[in-house]
Amino acid sequence: MNLKLTGFKSVDRSIDLARLNLIIGHNGAGKSAIADAIRFLALGHVPALGKREQDTALLMNNGRLEVVLTLDDGRSATRTLERDADGYRSTVRASWIRGSRAEHDAAILKLFGSDAEDVAEALDIRELLSLSPAKRSARVEKMVGSGATDTLPARVARLHVARLLEQEPDQLPEKLSDAISVLPPSRSS
Repeated sequence: MNLKLTGFKSVDRSIDLARLNLIIGHNGAGKSAIADAIRFLALGHVPALGKREQDTALLMNNGRLEVVLTLDDGRSATRTLERDADGYRSTVRASWIRGSRAEHDAAILKLFGSDAEDVAEALDIRELLSLSPAKRSARVEKMVGSGATDTLPARVARLHVARLLEQEPDQLPEKLSDAISVLPPSRSS
């Protein structure tokens, strides 16, 4: 996959991504820009900034930002935000969809998870950690119990449970709900 950022924060960039990525770098190297761009593409906003276009515009450089994710099979997902005379205008396009804006939004969201809440939590662990222990546990159980093991939320849940158990993810049982049951009470809530 390739992620291309134009007008996003201070530097335009293109980065090749794998299914799982570790992004490291010095302060100011652009790690947050990549994460914010993915959140913007998936959700249409960056949760930490707010849902309004003018909130997301704080990331804009020179009046226009664009994020394009090109998948390995050639499909692409694009989201833009532009400043115009009336304020801001956003567009969204999933190359494999012919339909309304809502259908394009839904198709892009589905690349990252089952719903906006799952995606926000999967793309920014702070969203999940900000929940009360009971709600966090319920969300992790929902992600794990969905039956889908190869979605972004399921992979994040697997890593989260492995961390809590101080194990490697591949050491966990296939059915992750079996691993949750062995968490010490102080860690499962």
